Amino acid sequence: MLAFLLESCYPWTVFARVSPDNKLSIVRALQKRGELVAMTGDGVNDAPAIKRADVGVAMGQAGTEITKQAADIVLVDDNFTTIVEAVEEGRHVFDNILKFIVYLLSSNIEVPLTVMMILWANIIADIPPAMALGVEPNEKDLMSRPPRNPKMGVLTKFECIKDAFIGISVNGRTFTTLTTLQLVHSFNVRSVHQSIFKTGITQNRWMILAFFISFGLMIIGIYAPGISHWLELTQES
Repeated sequence: MLAFLLESCYPWTVFARVSPDNKLSIVRALQKRGELVAMTGDGVNDAPAIKRADVGVAMGQAGTEITKQAADIVLVDDNFTTIVEAVEEGRHVFDNILKFIVYLLSSNIEVPLTVMMILWANIIADIPPAMALGVEPNEKDLMSRPPRNPKMGVLTKFECIKDAFIGISVNGRTFTTLTTLQLVHSFNVRSVHQSIFKTGITQNRWMILAFFISFGLMIIGIYAPGISHWLELTQES
C-alpha cells in the first residue's frame, strides 16, 4: 500500500504521525524506485530510517546520541538551510574537480613534438588555466540538476571518449597551434554541461588572467633568444 501511494502521489505525498517502521518503509520504497534518499531527524525513532537512507542527517543540538551515530552527517546548527548550502557547495566543488580533470586529460594527448616543447606547453598551457578552473563560480543550473548516482565514477565512459576526441582535435602539429588551442579550450571546459556560448568567457576573471599569462609565456618561448633555441623552435643558420 505504501509503495502504491508513493507511486501514484509522488512527489507530493505527505505522511503524518508515522511510526519508525513506516519511516523505514518509506525510505526503502523510494530507494526501490531508484531515488537517492536523504533522511533527517533528531529522535531515536528516526535512527533506523537515517541509517538506511543514502544520506542520513542528524540534528547536532536536539538530536540524540543514537541518531548522531546512525547518521552520515551531523548538522551542528540544526538549520535546514545549511543542508541546501552544503549540497550546493558539494556540487560546486565536484564540478570544478571534474573540469580540472577533463581539461588536463583532453590537453595532454601525445603529439609529434619534442620533449622540451611538450614540457613547456604543459607548464604554460595547463597550470594557469587549470588553477583558474579550480575557482570557477557556480553554474546557474547547479541546484536544478538531479542527484548523481553515488556508484558512478568521476569520469564516465562517455566523458573519457569525449576527452580523447577533444584532445586529438585540439592538438595540432606545431607548438604555437597546440598551445593556443589548449588555451582556447580552457574556456570551453568552464562547464561540462553547457557550451561556451551559454557560459560566456567573462564570469571567471582568473581564467582571463591565466589565459593572458600563458599566452605571454608562449610568445616568450617562441621569440626570446635562448629560450626559443632551447625549445628547438629555431634552427642554427
